[in-house]
Amino acid sequence: MKEKLLNIGEYRPIYLWGGPGTIRMNRVKFMNQPVDEFTHLEAHEKSGAQRIVDNVYSNWVHLMYDWGFPPEIEQEDFESFSHGAEAYHQLGVKVFAYMQTSNCVFMDSYTDKDWYALDGHGRKIYYYTQRYMVDLLNPEWQEHLREMIRGAIERGADGIFFDNLWFGAMPVSMMGAWLGEAGCFTRINRELYRTETGMDIPQDVNNDSPDVRMFIHWRARKLTGVLAELAGYARTLKPDVLIGANDFDVVMRSATMIYGMNLSQLAGVQDITMIENYAIPKWVDGTRPKLVNNALTIRVAREWVKDQAHLSVLSYDDGIGWDGMYPPRRFLQTMAEAAACGASNTVKGTEFYHDGRHTVLSAEEFRREQLAIGEFQRWLENHTHWFSGKRENLAEVFLSMPEDALVFHWHETAPVFFGVAQTLTAAGIPWRCVNDPAEIKDGCTVFGFTPLCRERFNGRNGYQYLHIPDLQGWEKMGKKSLVKRHRWLRNLLRLGIEPLWHAYFSSKLVRKVIDGLRLFRLFTGTPYFNLPAPDQQHALLAQITTSSPIVSSSQPMLIESWQSGDELQVHLVNYSQEPQEVTVDFRCDLDGCYEMYPPHTGQGAVLNQQFSGSTVTVVVDLYVVFTGKKILR
Repeated sequence: MKEKLLNIGEYRPIYLWGGPGTIRMNRVKFMNQPVDEFTHLEAHEKSGAQRIVDNVYSNWVHLMYDWGFPPEIEQEDFESFSHGAEAYHQLGVKVFAYMQTSNCVFMDSYTDKDWYALDGHGRKIYYYTQRYMVDLLNPEWQEHLREMIRGAIERGADGIFFDNLWFGAMPVSMMGAWLGEAGCFTRINRELYRTETGMDIPQDVNNDSPDVRMFIHWRARKLTGVLAELAGYARTLKPDVLIGANDFDVVMRSATMIYGMNLSQLAGVQDITMIENYAIPKWVDGTRPKLVNNALTIRVAREWVKDQAHLSVLSYDDGIGWDGMYPPRRFLQTMAEAAACGASNTVKGTEFYHDGRHTVLSAEEFRREQLAIGEFQRWLENHTHWFSGKRENLAEVFLSMPEDALVFHWHETAPVFFGVAQTLTAAGIPWRCVNDPAEIKDGCTVFGFTPLCRERFNGRNGYQYLHIPDLQGWEKMGKKSLVKRHRWLRNLLRLGIEPLWHAYFSSKLVRKVIDGLRLFRLFTGTPYFNLPAPDQQHALLAQITTSSPIVSSSQPMLIESWQSGDELQVHLVNYSQEPQEVTVDFRCDLDGCYEMYPPHTGQGAVLNQQFSGSTVTVVVDLYVVFTGKKILR
C-alpha cells in the first residue's frame, strides 16, 4: 500500500500552514505585518478542505501542529490541528503534522529552559525573530519532541513532518569563504565530542583540516541519529505513520557544512524526502542568462536518495513570506519538471504575501490557481503508469559526484559542478550523477571535478572521462578567494555582519531597510543558476557524444529519457513562458505516440498523437511525453 501511495500522480501533497498558530507566528516572524486571519483559520475548516480536495485535488496535506510556542500558548493550535485533521479525513485526505525540530519561541515558560544551543562565545543563536536554536542533543528537548509526536498522532496525524533539521550555529557563505562557526557549543556537546573523539569542537570551519572534517561528519551523524530515534518512536505509536522532513536546499548549498544535514544518511530515516528550496523554474534571457530549475536538485538528490525514500520538492522564488501568488503556469512548470525527473512536487500553499497581507492558497480568491493545479494533478494521476514500476534513466552523460569536495571545498567546487550541469540542461542534453564507476555503460561520457574523481573514474575502459578543470575556459573557475586565504579578513567581515544579522531579527527599522533593499537574497539566493560564459559552454558541449535522446529548441527545454520494460519514454518540459517549436532526436527509430499537457498546440487538440521515425518536431506549450518501442530493421 505504501509503495503504491507514493507513486507520482498518486501522492499529491500540499504544504498548508494555517490555524491560529500560523497567524500568531506570522506576526512574530514578520513584526506585525498584516495577516488574513479568515483564510488561515479556514484552512482547517471543511470549506477550506473542500477546495483543497475538489479544486487542488491534493490527497495529503501538511497542517500546522507545533510552531515552537510554549504549550500554554499552543493548546489552541493543537485543538485546531485536531479539528483540521478531522475535516480532511472526512474528505479522504491524509494529514502530516508539521512540527519545529531545531528551534522554539523564546517567551513565557520557554524563557526558563536550559535547552538552547550556544555559539563558541556562550551566546544563544538566533533562528528568526524571537526564536532561538535549540541543542538537539539535550535530553529535555528530545523528550519535548517525543511529546509533540505523541500528541500529534493522538490528534489524528497520519504522518509526522520535521521542519528545519538544523544543528546549532550555521556558518555564512560570503566572498568565497565561510564566516562564523558550525554546530553547538553547549556543555552536552563539548563533553560528548571530547569523549568520542578526544578533541575540542573547532571554532573555525573555513579550512580542510582533519579536525574540521571529523567534527562536520560527527555533527551530521548526530543529527541523523536524533531524527532516527524520533522516527522510531513515532512508529512505535503508529506503525504505518509516514515520516517526512524538510531537507532544506540540500543540493544548491553546502547543507552538511551549514546545517549538519547529510542527505544520503537522512533519506534512510524518512519515507518522504522533501527538499524545500528557491528553485521554482524561471528562464531569464539576456546578457547573463539564468535558468532557475529543480533538475539540478532532483538529479543530484536521486543519486543520494536512491530508493531509500520518495523524493519531492517544494519551491519558492524568495520564500519566507515575500512571494506573491504565482500565476498558474509557474505552479505547473514546477510540477511538470518534478514529474519528468522522477519526483513529485509538494504544492506551495502557504506563506504568500498578496494585496498587502499574508495569505494561503486555499482562499476562495485563488480559485483559478487551484483549478489549474487540480487539473494537472488529475492528468498525472491518469498517467501514473508512466512513473511507476522499475524504470532505468537513459542519460549517457554523467557527472561524477564530488562528495566531500562539495562540503569542504564548496566555494571552489560548486561553481564548476553546477556550471557543467546548467550547460547540459540548457542545451537539451540529459545527464545523471554517479558515485560508482560500475554503473556507467560503454560509450558514455563522465565529467570529473576533483583529483578523487579522476582517481576513481579515469583510465577505465568503455567510457570517456573528461576532467573539467583541464578544459579550456574552465580552469579559471574554482580558485580560492582572498577572504578564504586570510583569517583576519574573515574575522573583519564577521565583525561587520554579526551586528547586522542580530539587528535584522530585533529591529523593525533594520528589517524594513534590509527587506526593502532585497538584501535577504544574499542568503536565500544562489549564483549557480547563472549559465557559464558562452565560450565555456561551447568548449564543454564540443566534448560530448551521446546516443541517448536529445532535444533542440530556441529556449531551454528539459529532457529526461527512461526505459520501462520494452518501452522508451522521453519527457520534455518547456522552461519558456511561451510555447515553442522543438525537435527531439530519439537516436533510433521509434513507433509510438505522444501526449501533451495542456492538450493543445494552438492547432487543435493533440491526444495520443501517433508518430514513427527517429525525429519529431512539435510545438510544446508546457509538457509532452513520448512513448514508443524501437523499430527493428
